[in-house]
Amino acid sequence: MNKHSKSNAPADLGLLGSAAVGAVVGSIATFAVLAVMALIMSFVDLPESAPSVLSTIALALGAIVGGYAAAKRSGRRGLAVGLLAGGMMFLVFAVAALAGGSEVSAILIVRLAIVRAASAIGGVAGINTGRRKKYI
Repeated sequence: MNKHSKSNAPADLGLLGSAAVGAVVGSIATFAVLAVMALIMSFVDLPESAPSVLSTIALALGAIVGGYAAAKRSGRRGLAVGLLAGGMMFLVFAVAALAGGSEVSAILIVRLAIVRAASAIGGVAGINTGRRKKYI
């Protein structure tokens, strides 16, 4: 076996593969944030509109994480891969919401814009946060 045939680097998945990985990571982060928010809501009395706002915040935070993870995985084109990851995340959550009986409304379009913007920010941040240089 040639010593150059082995590599510890992750497989090159391309932009779509990196975006899919970012969407999965972002979805997991969204569920984690939602779980924390649900725990907080069980102890604090909040107005009726709070769950909608908190779920949008959780989705935005998850999209930032997803865009960041996708860009780190890709190593290039952070804005594009972040937008792709956010689009994939939104598609999954929108289909789940529509299957659960929600209707297409203006808030869905607003959430799309928020998720896409947040994932783009995460993607740009993922590319622009390089590895720390070690100085001896």
